[in-house]
Amino acid sequence: PGDLRVGLDGTAHLAWHDHDAEDAVSVSIDAAGNTRREYIQTSGSHDGWDNSLAFDSNGVLFQSSVDPSGFGATTSLSVAALNETGWKREMVAGSGSFMYGFNTSLAFDLQNEPHVLFTAAEDWTAAGDLNHAFRADNDWHIETVVTGGIRGRFPTLAYDRRGRAHAAWIDINLDDSRLASVRHGVLENGTWVISEVGILNNVDLGFSGGRKQTSVAVESADKVHIASGDRRVINYATLHADGWKTEKLLESDEDLYNGLVVLRFNPTNDEPAIAFWQPDDVEPGIVRMLTIATTSGDFNSDGEVDVMDIDLLAAGIRERTSDSVFDVDLSGEVLSLI
Repeated sequence: PGDLRVGLDGTAHLAWHDHDAEDAVSVSIDAAGNTRREYIQTSGSHDGWDNSLAFDSNGVLFQSSVDPSGFGATTSLSVAALNETGWKREMVAGSGSFMYGFNTSLAFDLQNEPHVLFTAAEDWTAAGDLNHAFRADNDWHIETVVTGGIRGRFPTLAYDRRGRAHAAWIDINLDDSRLASVRHGVLENGTWVISEVGILNNVDLGFSGGRKQTSVAVESADKVHIASGDRRVINYATLHADGWKTEKLLESDEDLYNGLVVLRFNPTNDEPAIAFWQPDDVEPGIVRMLTIATTSGDFNSDGEVDVMDIDLLAAGIRERTSDSVFDVDLSGEVLSLI
């Protein structure tokens, strides 16, 4: 599992674990097609697993990854920043020693400080904690989000425009590891408020599993969405005032998928897309993408154009908003409200 981000200049950045080099590798491809490949090199350590990428507000690329306990690491979480001379890496003190394979998720808050979600466990079905590492006052701090049981697998992290952290993950059923609850947590006034989003019935833990079975994203109007998947389904959930509403975008009677999902929003029109992996036992697998067309005028994204949307439009006019959610003709401007 790796990650991909695109900078404001159009340069694409990819990161993954190079098993032969035993390090994390990053590749950048600019708009002209020029490629640059670099390693986050360490000596005597088989590290660089579970990579996650994020840009800070200054456009500096950061990368979180895992130095696993199985290869002798006593501190497993690392964060690196890319500058003119290459990658500068630091180990996150207090993160502890844990197994790779559960994903890390890196994001920046409104103060331009990095935050990382990671799972501290020693096996796929071993008890473990979902932890939140964050930097403040030039030091790293660690807090536990959930603990007790097979918790916090495959977390993802995103921030809304108010500066609130949103997390998604799955908790595994103690009696049947194929069953999992998809969870959402929001950090409100220093406390994680947790809710259940839905259920997965065909989870595959281990080396063949997706390892990124949840993906949280926040659209420009601060509405929270979560994609999740297992062997037989791709789900899409949206948070409303009365709770989570989930729809099955794809469903199969056979093990057609593997759970890997990545949800993103188009920043110009808030249209969502989900990339997912469809493996094959004989032929090469396929990376697919679902695009979800939004209904023009559905400003609260509940699937209907009704009086609530009229109220939102009226409020936007009164406030002389330039919010792109009101760009119903997809022109890139909200001229009619100014």
